[in-house]
Amino acid sequence: MTKTKNQILPVGKGYDRRVNTPTHLTIVVHTTNGVKGSRFESEVDFLLKSVNVSAHYIISKSGTVVEILPVEYRTWHAGAVNDVRFNNNNSIGIEMHYTPGEDPDLPQMKDSLRSLCRQLAHDYIITGI
Repeated sequence: MTKTKNQILPVGKGYDRRVNTPTHLTIVVHTTNGVKGSRFESEVDFLLKSVNVSAHYIISKSGTVVEILPVEYRTWHAGAVNDVRFNNNNSIGIEMHYTPGEDPDLPQMKDSLRSLCRQLAHDYIITGI
């Protein structure tokens, strides 16, 4: 089992604590947009060790879900957004291991994303994806 980022790096290194812990959260789904053909393990390693960026979860092309950081922490994934509902403090960040130009037909990845979103909706009050 992989350690989570908070077990590897201290607060302030790619993540921090949520401010005024929100009661409602949104989900922001990203693609990794790495090098075409990148290895999933390398993307996980990058998110775990980066002091500049993070996410709560990453999903592989085959549907494997890896938790990078518990939801109680604020990940640095959203960048500058105009809608506060989707900023780092108020959202859960999910990375999809995908780069534009690769085969977009990834049913296992999409199934895992749906399952993870359902689980998060069960565990938290989710107001948007």
